[in-house]
Amino acid sequence: MNLFNIYITEDYSDKTTGEDKTNFTKVGTGFPHQDGKGMNIVIPEGIALSGRLLVRERKANEDKPDGKAADAFNEG
Repeated sequence: MNLFNIYITEDYSDKTTGEDKTNFTKVGTGFPHQDGKGMNIVIPEGIALSGRLLVRERKANEDKPDGKAADAFNEG
């Protein structure tokens, strides 16, 4: 089962270059349904959300060394 990282995005202008950029802040994890037609998104208590959410498939190297996926709220 592939897991997904959930991010909020914030657009800003780089003060040095004036270039438009986007900041990504991880706020949770998505767990796909078995039928592949949706997912549960888990966001820990206390995280305020507004604006745009970005869902990206978690990379294999984001898993813990024991092969279990890192917990969205307590990575390490």
